[in-house]
Amino acid sequence: LVIIDERGRKRVIEGGYTGSIGKCHREKLLELLKISDVVVVSPLAIDIEEGVLLNVDGDEAAASIARCIEARGAIFVTDVPGVIIDGNVVREIRESDKEILGKIGAGMNRKVMAALKYVGESGGKAYICDGTSGDVFEKALNGECTVITKG
Repeated sequence: LVIIDERGRKRVIEGGYTGSIGKCHREKLLELLKISDVVVVSPLAIDIEEGVLLNVDGDEAAASIARCIEARGAIFVTDVPGVIIDGNVVREIRESDKEILGKIGAGMNRKVMAALKYVGESGGKAYICDGTSGDVFEKALNGECTVITKG
């Protein structure tokens, strides 16, 4: 959740009933990918101890799944052409460019952090692309978005 504090600043807070990925069932995901090119996953998890459903950040879930199946790349879909700073799309962000996070808004910041975590742990590339029109896979392959790499 994003709230406005008493000074008028935006703050991100936990929203209750939120969780993070603890385990991924790699074999089940790979079986699904054998029968379909695309697997759509809802970012829900189960708290095993409490037996309740938890909401997981969709970008964190996507990064965890991509790492789990050892994907060479992960595409994070958004409604803008990529990471935008000062009105311009940033075409590449390297792992070492973490100072850039202070220039990115709260919603995109979380997406970039998930992408950086994926890149850091997998060595693959991450793409932040507009998914509202056209072929998002082509956009990623053609560099028509923000590419996040190691280095």
